[in-house]
Amino acid sequence: MIGRYTRAALEILGHEVIGLVRRRIRASDIVADYSQMTNPQQWLEHLKGIDVVINAVGVLRNTPKTPMTAIHYLAPKALFEACEKMLIAKVIQISALGVDTVNPTLYQSSKLKADEYLKQSQLNWTILRPSVVFAPDGASAKMFLFLSRLPIVSLPGKGQMRLQPVHIQDIVAVILASIENKTSTRKKIINCVGAKVVSYKAMLASYALQQGKGVPLFIPIPLFLMSLTAKLTALHPDIPLEPDTLKMLLEGSAASTAGITEVLGHEPISIDDFIATSKKI
Repeated sequence: MIGRYTRAALEILGHEVIGLVRRRIRASDIVADYSQMTNPQQWLEHLKGIDVVINAVGVLRNTPKTPMTAIHYLAPKALFEACEKMLIAKVIQISALGVDTVNPTLYQSSKLKADEYLKQSQLNWTILRPSVVFAPDGASAKMFLFLSRLPIVSLPGKGQMRLQPVHIQDIVAVILASIENKTSTRKKIINCVGAKVVSYKAMLASYALQQGKGVPLFIPIPLFLMSLTAKLTALHPDIPLEPDTLKMLLEGSAASTAGITEVLGHEPISIDDFIATSKKI
């Protein structure tokens, strides 16, 4: 999703964008299985004539088709090594907020390994660590918007985990600033968060009001039942809820806005303005 929006913005600005994809979208795209691109030699040919590399690949579930360690660490590591050999001018890594937490999930630890490898390289890098990303046609945004329209909504516990959703427009703006090599992005980790910290419950309430709906009746679900549900839904690879994703949700995802504000030159978009902002895109 981040890659798709970034590509559209770059093409509007006149840049030539070559994507590495499973299914070709543009004639210039490279079709490959990213999880199998774990040898730097596999990348060298593809990097000829490239100025900037953006790694925006990520998966929430570790499955045979989406091996998390390969996708989050081994393939990016090989890519970054190849970028050094090819003297790529700029590398942008899309990581995630909270990857440096104590007792991380596989998602977090595999992302962090790639971040750490990139940081010790000789490349000119920028690492973005987004909180929950809101894009009008994104899967998570669609799910949250749907839930917020329901008359009754169940909550994990009391729904008080702290979140700081960030709008896709701000993520793309930070990426564009990184490509321009602004001093505020050069060899920096940028926590990409929205202007406002909210609870999960308050997030859904805000989305309801922005859609002209009443705030749903919220029903707390004991965490032991949520944990049991996550174990059961983990048996279905297409459902995002499983023990690790529940753990990350309960940990929350919030940080200072200082870094993103410096890059943007203004405060990021507040969650209460997400839907109005999306209508302008």
